[in-house]
Amino acid sequence: MAEKQSPTSWRELLARTTELGLGAISLTRETGQKLLAELVEKGQLTKQEAKETLAHMLELGKEQKRNLEELVSKLVDRALEKADVARRSEVKALEERLTRLEKSLRSQSGR
Repeated sequence: MAEKQSPTSWRELLARTTELGLGAISLTRETGQKLLAELVEKGQLTKQEAKETLAHMLELGKEQKRNLEELVSKLVDRALEKADVARRSEVKALEERLTRLEKSLRSQSGR
């Protein structure tokens, strides 16, 4: 017969799993609630522990998502820099500069 786990150990296990990023980014509230409801049913978590754990898991998921987005953004920036590709903001700045220069030339030539 399997030994019954204490609620704290399950909570720690869930937190560690989330912190490792295993499914944290794609964890939905519904999925988390379903998983934790099963643990509550089995008596391995209290309802309050399940509620707190879900909130913690979802917050960690958001943090993991922000970290991943930041990492991807940095990698894209590096790739664009290496490829020597102009960013949209740089092209727009050059277009605005060109427009100002054209206006300046027109006003100097009397057009």
